[in-house]
Amino acid sequence: MTESSEDVVRPGVRLLSKGEMLDKVGVTYPTVWKLMCEGAFPRAVVVGGSKNAWLEHEVDAWIAALPRRRLKGHDDGVPYHGKAKRKVEAAA
Repeated sequence: MTESSEDVVRPGVRLLSKGEMLDKVGVTYPTVWKLMCEGAFPRAVVVGGSKNAWLEHEVDAWIAALPRRRLKGHDDGVPYHGKAKRKVEAAA
């Protein structure tokens, strides 16, 4: 099902230019393009001719949904995504 303009445009919605969006997410445009193609990042809206922009609230929601990195050595219930240490068994 596709979204109509009524579904995404609300009063007070801010549009982000390509540069603003890239500054906000901290990745390169080829990475954003790949994520958009996979359906994992909000698609741009056309704001005139060939000019595109991103809805700020959608980009903010994407950022908020990113997994949190657990602090190494802290057991706070958040999985640690670093390299796992191998346990060395003592020889008897």
